[in-house]
Amino acid sequence: MLKLAGAVVGAVVMITVLIAGTVGGIVAAMAGPPAPLTACGLPSGPSAPAVLGYPLAPGTYRLGSPFGARTNPITGTPEQHHGQDFAAPEGTPIYAAADGTVTAAGPATGFGQWIVIDHTLGGHVISTVYGHMWPQGVAVITSQHIHAGQPIGQVGNNGQSTGPHLHFEAWPGGRFTGGTPVDPLPLLAGASHHQPAPDRPPPAAAAATSSDLMPLPLTTPQRHLDLTAQQLANAALIVTVGQQRGLPPRAWVIAIATALQESSLHNLDHGDRDSIGLFQQRPSTGWGTVGQIMNPTYAATRFYAALQTTVITNDPHWNTRPLTQIAQIVQRSGLPNAYAQWEQLSADTVLAIHGTASSCTPAL
Repeated sequence: MLKLAGAVVGAVVMITVLIAGTVGGIVAAMAGPPAPLTACGLPSGPSAPAVLGYPLAPGTYRLGSPFGARTNPITGTPEQHHGQDFAAPEGTPIYAAADGTVTAAGPATGFGQWIVIDHTLGGHVISTVYGHMWPQGVAVITSQHIHAGQPIGQVGNNGQSTGPHLHFEAWPGGRFTGGTPVDPLPLLAGASHHQPAPDRPPPAAAAATSSDLMPLPLTTPQRHLDLTAQQLANAALIVTVGQQRGLPPRAWVIAIATALQESSLHNLDHGDRDSIGLFQQRPSTGWGTVGQIMNPTYAATRFYAALQTTVITNDPHWNTRPLTQIAQIVQRSGLPNAYAQWEQLSADTVLAIHGTASSCTPAL
């Protein structure tokens, strides 16, 4: 275990070892720039490059039921299969096929759980659909901006499914805006698969200064913990999600301090009433299902989304407000002043994970 209070000299190297491979970034390799799309939303010309990346990594799947007319394997009735199936073991990571914005994430008839992402490629809207996840296999929320190759969920066997697989669709014109489903394979042909890059972080913000992390003097006695490898990994995940959402380091400090107070950075399956997870979010108050909240990526994403909605968009000076004031707006805790006692430890942890302004590169 590692003491993280005050100075972090030597901590960077140790934390890097502990969390290496846990929060490795995902690189999206596309086969050149997207070709212009025709009026139908497909690449123009017979040799046009692919416009979408593969949703699963190579070697993790086999192609299953293709796009087109078929007999429904469950009902035995004729139907039009709107997507391409990728058979893969449950839990296999699913990656976003391109940059875009999540327009649906959660329960859907027939799919169990699905994700729909809208992309703008060559000036045209195209939606990708990912289906049959379990609730805990959905790691994004509606309105979240997604980068190509970002892990968004896990393969499941939910809904009208006869075995674990990803059902993948492409809708030029948009899934909810009058588009039409097309065979997604021609849009993938020639595209590179998304591959993990264990030694590289996700797109990172500039290294933080002390004033970025703690803009106000500490007025509350601070608590300290010996953080285990698992606690550090959870803290690193919180930082990663904050980076992916484009939020500044102050937001990461607030999020880690909140998780320290609520769960001591443990992904708990119990708590006060129905509170669970890293942030002790409650299914009964709209934070998500039990399965979703127990997914640390989802839980962190929901915390940041609430922070943006309730605080950041309404207060241009939010990052200079007391930490406990901001955390309480999001959490509505029965102990509204308790978050402040974790500010120093949270800032030290962010510095150790992400690096300081004196560094040329992030610590990971």
